[in-house]
Amino acid sequence: LFYQYVQYLEKQGEVDHKTVFIDGTKLESRAGRYSFVWRGNAEKGLEKAKAAALEQTGCKELPELEALLAEKAKGFEMVSGKGKRKSPEQKEWEKWNHLCQQWRKYEEQLKIMGDDRNSYSKTDGDATFMRMKDDYMKNGQLKPGYNIQIATEGQYTLAYGVFANPTDTKTLIPFLNEIEQHYFDLPQHIVADAGYGSEQNYEDILTNRQRIPLITHAQSRQEQKK
Repeated sequence: LFYQYVQYLEKQGEVDHKTVFIDGTKLESRAGRYSFVWRGNAEKGLEKAKAAALEQTGCKELPELEALLAEKAKGFEMVSGKGKRKSPEQKEWEKWNHLCQQWRKYEEQLKIMGDDRNSYSKTDGDATFMRMKDDYMKNGQLKPGYNIQIATEGQYTLAYGVFANPTDTKTLIPFLNEIEQHYFDLPQHIVADAGYGSEQNYEDILTNRQRIPLITHAQSRQEQKK
């Protein structure tokens, strides 16, 4: 329906695609506010788990540790429940198994975050913790959310994209790719505020796309004050 709406505007002559205006906003996810997982904690936890596993078992890789646990479990009988005493072998196996689970957990957390995110929500793995301006005092709060990018012309919304990266600078190029792939050919002029100003973005628009970026660079306000 949205694609048909954009095509209808073109047929009616409401848009001519000479200029596109891009801006973004952050929308809160329905995930729990305190369900955060941080990259720094995951990286530190993974380092500790690897160091402990190496010291206690001599294993340098997770598959090696898993194979050791499987082999060691064959040498004794597992017991559990009230009144049953665990053997020293089982206690050691459980200790190593805990390290294995920690190692696996932290690797999975880093895999979910990928290379371009520093956090995610346990109840919504696609949501990233971003600073939201939602109270009358303009106090920013970190909440799980998405960075919504919108392209407009003539006050019509012609394209939108949903991103997990909280920084507008890093969403511009993938958003322009989505516009070209799904919506329409980029016009000659691309307009955005200083939040999108970076050398990488200027080079991509000027050199790769052969368009003109009307985007203020990030330090322009400081230079004007001087």
